[in-house]
Amino acid sequence: MTSIGNETPGSDRLVFIDSLRGLAILGILVMNIQAFGRVEDAYSLPNIHEPLSTLDRLLHGIGYFLAEQVFVGLLSCLFGIGIWLAAQRAQMAGHDPVVQQRRRSIGLLLIGLIHAYLIWTGDILVPYALAAWILAPSVHWSRRRQWQIGLAFLAVIPALSLLEIVLIPADVRSAVYAADPNAFTLEIDALRGAWWQNQSWRFSRTLEMHLVGIPFGTFWFVGGWMLLGMALFRLGFAAGQWPRAAYWRCLLLSVLAGLAFKATSYSYQSFHQFDPETLVLGRGVLSYLGAACLTLSTICLAILCWQRWPTFLLGRGLAAIGRLALSNYLLQSLIATSLFYGFGLGWFERLSFGQLFLVTIGIWLVNAAFTALWLRYFRLGPMEWLWRWLSRRQAPAIRR
Repeated sequence: MTSIGNETPGSDRLVFIDSLRGLAILGILVMNIQAFGRVEDAYSLPNIHEPLSTLDRLLHGIGYFLAEQVFVGLLSCLFGIGIWLAAQRAQMAGHDPVVQQRRRSIGLLLIGLIHAYLIWTGDILVPYALAAWILAPSVHWSRRRQWQIGLAFLAVIPALSLLEIVLIPADVRSAVYAADPNAFTLEIDALRGAWWQNQSWRFSRTLEMHLVGIPFGTFWFVGGWMLLGMALFRLGFAAGQWPRAAYWRCLLLSVLAGLAFKATSYSYQSFHQFDPETLVLGRGVLSYLGAACLTLSTICLAILCWQRWPTFLLGRGLAAIGRLALSNYLLQSLIATSLFYGFGLGWFERLSFGQLFLVTIGIWLVNAAFTALWLRYFRLGPMEWLWRWLSRRQAPAIRR
């Protein structure tokens, strides 16, 4: 197979990248829906209120094994590929790729800040924009350097987790991560309340995540995958250039390793009834490593499927969603907050895992319908148009 780096935007290779991006956008909702519909601590402590039913335990386990940190890793990897492709286009047009990327990052940052502070605290756009701005010069790095620094970035979180295990006693960690019933009540009241109550709670939590969560966690995760995405693409791996046998071997090894890490993590946490003290080793190390392996296996499986069935309808449908990735991501937030928060239907902390799963499918269907209808009349998604306008300071053509 040939490289996609020098092909036209309508080529099959770029359609494949869009398909992966569409898969990632839909996949991240599997875990995000828990953050939309349940208190913050329930994301990592699923039995925080009461023991899980058999069905809830099954659905939580499926999400834990197949989605947690997997699709956000995939999306970050694809974002890195996008940075590389944009850099190649900038160079061909005689522009400085670093300057161009930093302009794009500022545009995305503005959209992300509005999303984070006015719509949803779980925003990923601000970390993406900051990481892309800082790592913009990486488009001039060698593949080896991108690969090495990307792996080093990804190693930061498990390294900090292991350091925490060594330096901080288990009882202290348990007390730090223990759930606070009063905090639950405040969160539920705020998110089920009027918009101004919701906004007050969101502002303080979002500010904390930006000041603490990004520099000590999210930046290293998304930045690492961005760098690996560039390196994997330039190596031909993410462009589908390697022999099918190599992808099958990589798929087998990464699935086995990923499921082994995930199974060990889930068993360890389940055995201890998801005690808060198990979070550091269970999620910060074991689940984290398993997700990295499963992200790689997802890329391998997608490439094998695309090579075998390049005109498969589902793949083309995912590609359309991927072309409108930013718009579909923000649409998910608008729908979910309208369903769960007090200014909408107020379903927050009222649905089981099974019901959350049905809501997820419903939002996927809305994403698909919106995409099909919008692309019938327009070339760019509404938020993609806004991003380009903010980045280039001129309005791009949007109608077909």
